Amino acid sequence: MESYLAQYPNIAVVIDLHRDALGDGEVTYKTVAELDGTASSQLMMLVGTGESGLYHPYWEENLKLALYLQQAVNAKYPTLARPISVVPERYNQHLSTGYFILEVGSNGNSLQEAITAVRLFADAVGPALQELISA
Repeated sequence: MESYLAQYPNIAVVIDLHRDALGDGEVTYKTVAELDGTASSQLMMLVGTGESGLYHPYWEENLKLALYLQQAVNAKYPTLARPISVVPERYNQHLSTGYFILEVGSNGNSLQEAITAVRLFADAVGPALQELISA
Protein backbone atom coordinates (compact mmCIF):
# COMPACT_ATOMS: atom_id res chain seq x y z
CA MET A 1 0.00 0.00 0.00
CA GLU A 2 2.88 2.35 0.74
CA SER A 3 4.08 2.20 -2.87
CA TYR A 4 0.58 2.90 -4.24
CA LEU A 5 0.14 5.87 -1.92
CA ALA A 6 3.55 7.19 -3.00
CA GLN A 7 2.79 6.64 -6.69
CA TYR A 8 -0.75 8.09 -6.45
CA PRO A 9 -0.66 10.77 -3.74
CA ASN A 10 -4.24 11.86 -4.48
CA ILE A 11 -5.71 8.60 -3.17
CA ALA A 12 -8.26 9.75 -0.60
CA VAL A 13 -9.94 6.50 0.45
CA VAL A 14 -8.38 3.09 0.96
CA ILE A 15 -10.71 0.15 1.55
CA ASP A 16 -8.94 -2.98 2.72
CA LEU A 17 -11.47 -5.65 1.70
CA HIS A 18 -11.84 -8.86 3.74
CA ARG A 19 -14.38 -11.41 4.79
CA ASP A 20 -14.86 -12.11 8.46
CA ALA A 21 -14.04 -15.57 9.81
CA LEU A 22 -16.94 -16.17 12.17
CA GLY A 23 -17.25 -19.48 13.88
CA ASP A 24 -16.86 -21.49 17.01
CA GLY A 25 -15.27 -24.87 16.58
CA GLU A 26 -17.30 -26.77 14.02
CA VAL A 27 -19.98 -24.08 13.69
CA THR A 28 -19.64 -21.44 10.97
CA TYR A 29 -21.72 -18.29 11.26
CA LYS A 30 -23.27 -16.43 8.38
CA THR A 31 -24.32 -12.77 8.44
CA VAL A 32 -27.32 -12.02 6.26
CA ALA A 33 -29.41 -8.96 5.45
CA GLU A 34 -32.62 -9.44 3.50
CA LEU A 35 -33.02 -6.43 1.18
CA ASP A 36 -35.80 -6.21 -1.39
CA GLY A 37 -36.20 -9.99 -1.32
CA THR A 38 -32.50 -10.61 -1.99
CA ALA A 39 -30.09 -12.14 0.51
CA SER A 40 -26.93 -10.14 1.11
CA SER A 41 -23.96 -10.56 3.40
CA GLN A 42 -23.81 -8.00 6.13
CA LEU A 43 -20.84 -5.63 6.17
CA MET A 44 -18.68 -4.34 8.98
CA MET A 45 -16.13 -1.56 8.91
CA LEU A 46 -13.13 -1.98 11.16
CA VAL A 47 -10.98 0.93 12.33
CA GLY A 48 -7.79 0.61 14.34
CA THR A 49 -6.80 3.09 17.03
CA GLY A 50 -3.15 2.30 17.62
CA GLU A 51 -3.81 1.76 21.33
CA SER A 52 -1.47 -1.20 21.06
CA GLY A 53 1.36 1.35 21.22
CA LEU A 54 2.19 1.62 17.53
CA TYR A 55 2.27 5.04 15.87
CA HIS A 56 -1.11 5.81 14.28
CA PRO A 57 -1.76 9.54 13.76
CA TYR A 58 -4.81 9.11 11.52
CA TRP A 59 -7.09 6.88 13.54
CA GLU A 60 -9.55 9.65 14.48
CA GLU A 61 -9.88 10.79 10.86
CA ASN A 62 -10.36 7.18 9.75
CA LEU A 63 -13.04 6.70 12.40
CA LYS A 64 -14.82 9.90 11.33
CA LEU A 65 -14.97 8.66 7.75
CA ALA A 66 -16.23 5.23 8.83
CA LEU A 67 -18.96 6.84 10.95
CA TYR A 68 -19.97 9.08 8.05
CA LEU A 69 -20.15 6.14 5.64
CA GLN A 70 -21.98 3.98 8.19
CA GLN A 71 -24.63 6.68 8.44
CA ALA A 72 -25.02 6.68 4.65
CA VAL A 73 -25.35 2.89 4.55
CA ASN A 74 -27.83 2.81 7.44
CA ALA A 75 -29.96 5.51 5.81
CA LYS A 76 -30.31 3.54 2.57
CA TYR A 77 -30.02 -0.09 3.73
CA PRO A 78 -30.72 -0.24 7.49
CA THR A 79 -29.85 -3.94 7.96
CA LEU A 80 -26.78 -4.10 5.71
CA ALA A 81 -24.10 -2.94 8.15
CA ARG A 82 -23.06 -4.41 11.46
CA PRO A 83 -21.69 -1.91 14.01
CA ILE A 84 -18.25 -0.48 13.32
CA SER A 85 -15.53 -2.41 15.11
CA VAL A 86 -12.91 -0.21 16.79
CA VAL A 87 -9.80 -2.19 17.70
CA PRO A 88 -6.43 -1.38 19.31
CA GLU A 89 -4.39 -2.57 16.33
CA ARG A 90 -3.58 -0.20 13.48
CA TYR A 91 -3.12 -2.64 10.59
CA ASN A 92 -1.97 -0.41 7.69
CA GLN A 93 -4.37 2.37 8.60
CA HIS A 94 -1.53 4.56 9.89
CA LEU A 95 -0.49 5.15 6.27
CA SER A 96 -3.31 7.52 5.36
CA THR A 97 -6.53 9.18 6.36
CA GLY A 98 -9.59 7.59 4.79
CA TYR A 99 -8.38 4.05 5.48
CA PHE A 100 -10.52 1.26 6.91
CA ILE A 101 -11.11 -2.46 6.66
CA LEU A 102 -14.40 -3.60 5.16
CA GLU A 103 -15.42 -7.08 6.28
CA VAL A 104 -17.88 -8.48 3.71
CA GLY A 105 -19.93 -11.17 5.36
CA SER A 106 -18.17 -14.23 6.70
CA ASN A 107 -16.78 -17.52 5.54
CA GLY A 108 -20.36 -18.82 5.87
CA ASN A 109 -21.73 -16.52 3.16
CA SER A 110 -21.95 -17.33 -0.52
CA LEU A 111 -20.03 -15.43 -3.17
CA GLN A 112 -23.30 -14.03 -4.52
CA GLU A 113 -24.26 -12.70 -1.06
CA ALA A 114 -20.87 -11.00 -0.80
CA ILE A 115 -21.12 -9.47 -4.28
CA THR A 116 -24.60 -8.18 -3.48
CA ALA A 117 -23.31 -6.61 -0.26
CA VAL A 118 -20.46 -4.81 -2.02
CA ARG A 119 -22.81 -3.47 -4.70
CA LEU A 120 -25.23 -2.17 -2.05
CA PHE A 121 -22.35 -0.64 -0.08
CA ALA A 122 -21.10 1.16 -3.20
CA ASP A 123 -24.63 2.35 -3.98
CA ALA A 124 -24.95 3.85 -0.51
CA VAL A 125 -21.47 5.32 -0.02
CA GLY A 126 -20.89 6.58 -3.56
CA PRO A 127 -23.15 9.62 -3.15
CA ALA A 128 -21.79 10.23 0.37
CA LEU A 129 -18.21 10.29 -0.94
CA GLN A 130 -19.27 12.56 -3.78
CA GLU A 131 -20.66 14.99 -1.21
CA LEU A 132 -17.26 15.09 0.51
CA ILE A 133 -15.57 15.92 -2.79
CA SER A 134 -18.10 18.63 -3.58
CA ALA A 135 -17.88 20.26 -0.14
